Amino acid sequence: LDAAALHVGADKLYPTLTAAYNTAVPSDIFYVFPGTYNEQIVIAIDNITFQGSSHPSLNTAENNATITNAVTASDGGNDASSTLLVTASNFKLYNINVENTGGQDNHAAVLSSLGSNNGFYACSFKSWQNTVYAHKESEFFSRCYIEGAVDSVVGITGQAWLQGCTLAALRAKGWITAQGWASSDSTGLFNEREHVQYLGRSWGDYVRAVFQNSDLGGITAAAGWDSMTDDQVTTNVLFEEYNNKNGAGARVSRAKKLTAPQLISSILCSTSLN
Repeated sequence: LDAAALHVGADKLYPTLTAAYNTAVPSDIFYVFPGTYNEQIVIAIDNITFQGSSHPSLNTAENNATITNAVTASDGGNDASSTLLVTASNFKLYNINVENTGGQDNHAAVLSSLGSNNGFYACSFKSWQNTVYAHKESEFFSRCYIEGAVDSVVGITGQAWLQGCTLAALRAKGWITAQGWASSDSTGLFNEREHVQYLGRSWGDYVRAVFQNSDLGGITAAAGWDSMTDDQVTTNVLFEEYNNKNGAGARVSRAKKLTAPQLISSILCSTSLN
């Protein structure tokens, strides 16, 4: 079947994203009109695009389409609670708000991405804990707004690059990132030109998290980084920073200042940037 343009909205052919997705084939583009869509979506078809009607605005405040649900991780884990679960590759999301209103003090993921070369542009992601889950493979975020109180961006084997994003904290004490792998493979969370408490904490024994060219907002704890537990082994924990501002302090001993920025080409393949 040929790819198609699918119009989603209260007065369109498809009133919900689920209804449109049930007819989708690879390379379909969903034009999402203003409204609130109370549903969970699983994207298992490659090369799908969701585009909000405020596109090509770079200002997330102008977004007028929101996908939301209120399922928490206690109902089955981060993937099962996600408002948007992407198991496919080459998925693109433009100018859409995604929320999980599962409530305060709950693990309630908004996005879980397991495919490769998935991109998110001028989108807003809001929850309380584990807002964005870079579960596997590779993800690129550009000019997004990510809000949470605890571990707003988390990852296991995923490689995520966040560029020009705003990371907003819902409470005074918390952690922006939590990353951990089961082996020494080169994965991690890379944050560039962010507007950001603790930059992150180690979720596993192998960790890599980087903040570079970012405005840390003057609210970052002096130590900068933390561990998940007091007795955690940190031999293979890599916390790195380069050319940040408004985040001075005596960093923990395992934190490292880079002498040059990490290049996105060394983390993600070029197709992630399209």
